[in-house]
Amino acid sequence: MHCIATPGLIDAVNRITRGGAYKLSESFSTGVDFFWRTLGMLILFIVTLSVVIGVLVALVVVSWVAALPLGVVTLLLAIPVFFCVIAVTASVYSLGIRAMVVRNVSIGDAIAEGYGLFKTHLGRNIIFLLINIALSIALGMAVMMVALIVYTPIVLLAYSLGLALWQAFLLAIILALPLTVPIGGYLGTFQSSMYTMFYFALVEPEGPQYAATPPATGLAPTA
Repeated sequence: MHCIATPGLIDAVNRITRGGAYKLSESFSTGVDFFWRTLGMLILFIVTLSVVIGVLVALVVVSWVAALPLGVVTLLLAIPVFFCVIAVTASVYSLGIRAMVVRNVSIGDAIAEGYGLFKTHLGRNIIFLLINIALSIALGMAVMMVALIVYTPIVLLAYSLGLALWQAFLLAIILALPLTVPIGGYLGTFQSSMYTMFYFALVEPEGPQYAATPPATGLAPTA
């Protein structure tokens, strides 16, 4: 679902940004067309993070076994390295997948463009990433508050009727799905669209210069 919805949302924002009309069928079709390439980029992203985590954990464990002070120092160094790797890979992945859908390019070309945009606009990418993290935390807290307001009365009522506590929580989650699923979908769509607009701001700082076109030619190729 992620590998269909993500390119579909990118295509929708691309069409709307260039003055075109959004149609669910067209965006869904684009999502299906880019399914395998999106899956490939996602797997590459996961593998990269897994390898980095494995290497860092191995270094920490070996250092810790060798000497406790060395292990502590290695751990303190590994933590910021880990977060830096996450920031770089997440940014390159997010920018690259948008380049792939908008320009209809290969995974390799998409990653190259994503890395180029990240390196060229390093400061803007870091600021946007921090804003995105802060926004995610704020939205997550808001959703949790809504969930507590919705779940708590249901759990208490179900528990008072004789259900076990885990059964009461399960019932609350099921009954609250009509509320939580649309909220989650709306917030996910908002953040995905925000990142797509950020990508456009990097590659077209003056704004789009022409009318809507299919994803394959949504943007002019870069040098």
